[in-house]
Amino acid sequence: MKYKVLKSLIYDGTSYVPGQDVDILEKSVAENCLERELIEEIKETEKEVDTAEEVVSTETSENEENSEENTKTNDEKLNKSGKNKKNLK
Repeated sequence: MKYKVLKSLIYDGTSYVPGQDVDILEKSVAENCLERELIEEIKETEKEVDTAEEVVSTETSENEENSEENTKTNDEKLNKSGKNKKNLK
C-alpha cells in the first residue's frame, strides 16, 4: 500500500524524504511507521490532487523550455541579420 512520508525514513534500502510516496508491503512495518508518525495513508482525494499537480508542473516545464528555445532562436536571427541591440541605437 502507498503512504505519504512525513519524516525522513529508509525502507527497503531506499531513503525517503517528507512529501515522497513510499509503497510499504509489510503490514507490520506500515503499522509501526504509522504509530511513529513517519508516514500517513494517502487518501483518494490526495492522489487526484497530486496527479493534477504533476500535469500542471510538466506543462509549465515544457512551456518554459519552449520559451527559452524561442528566445534563443530569435536572438540568433537578430544576430545574423545584424539587428542586435547595439545596432538599433
